[in-house]
Amino acid sequence: MKYFYDNLIYPISDAALSRIENAADELKGTLCSLNLSELPVSGYCSESFSEYVRNYDERVMRFTYEIALASAGVEDQIERMSFVDHGGGTGITSLLAKSIGFGNVIYNDICDESCRDAQTIADAVGLRADQYVCGDIDQLAGVLRNIRPEYCVLISNEVIEHIYDIESFLCECCHLTDGFIRFVMATGANPFNWLVRRRLMKHQHRVENYDRDPDPGLRDADCSKAFVRERESIIKTYLTQLDRTMDDSKLAVLARRTRGLAMDDIKAAVDNLLDTGKMPNGLQHPTNTCDPYSGNWAEHLMDPYELGKTLVSQGFEFDVLCGYWRLGSNPARRALCGLLNKAITLMNNRSALAVSPYYVLTGTRLPSNLGSAGRC
Repeated sequence: MKYFYDNLIYPISDAALSRIENAADELKGTLCSLNLSELPVSGYCSESFSEYVRNYDERVMRFTYEIALASAGVEDQIERMSFVDHGGGTGITSLLAKSIGFGNVIYNDICDESCRDAQTIADAVGLRADQYVCGDIDQLAGVLRNIRPEYCVLISNEVIEHIYDIESFLCECCHLTDGFIRFVMATGANPFNWLVRRRLMKHQHRVENYDRDPDPGLRDADCSKAFVRERESIIKTYLTQLDRTMDDSKLAVLARRTRGLAMDDIKAAVDNLLDTGKMPNGLQHPTNTCDPYSGNWAEHLMDPYELGKTLVSQGFEFDVLCGYWRLGSNPARRALCGLLNKAITLMNNRSALAVSPYYVLTGTRLPSNLGSAGRC
């Protein structure tokens, strides 16, 4: 099949695979005929969407893979299923879900601009999602409580590595519905792959210590200044509000020790230091860091097996699966990535994560397991 990875055995029926394949093919024609320049969308959306369409055949393989994982064992319930495109961005996953025929498609993103852009594109191609939820997990939970879906799947791509309090987020996700629910959350922040880890740690070091020039890949809410300097500024401003002072050397240490904290928690660390004299311990990881204003992590390198423990505590079964490489058009790259993808399918899953470009965290809870769920 054209829109699925080679050499991979998918956990759904041939009929379901064909359904997804046909929908992906139809969507390609629709998107390629769309003149995005005529639509009132942001520059960020235009760049991201155009890159996706140019490389559609390979980019869509990741989504078909994740949709197959999400619907495994319940593919005969697609028409009754709520499909949540979490952190939907330009909304292409929602468009594919509508094309496949999911009963209720919910687009969700925290960014107002992305929500507007996704609706604009969906309206232009006639594949509008059933609901557009602009907000965080609390707003999404409110919508799902009203719907009370019997079957619900949530898919996200390149989202969980940015969420400030990931454990609380996962706990909230676990209580979105009392029916069947499955998460499929993919992230390129793969700590098991040495090359990926090294590249992302360099990126984290840069955003922590150096200002960045304006970048079309940055959204308006993203901080382009060195995070450590911004934490110093937050601390100084807060001390002024408290009519307190702190010597420069202690302030510099505090700014370093609050790496990975957002503004409210930085202020709490200042309060604690002033009250008790105790400095925060700081992160053990050498480079993980987040935007001190929004809490948006810079490609947070996390152990997915530790995240899985949160899911287990809520009555879920979880798995960590390998992602696969895009082959690209360069012959050498195609040969190398083809070999890597073949190796991933043959290796033990934990070993294969060391050569995978991304990982997929999945969690499933049957209604019969609802009683074993803890509370967050």
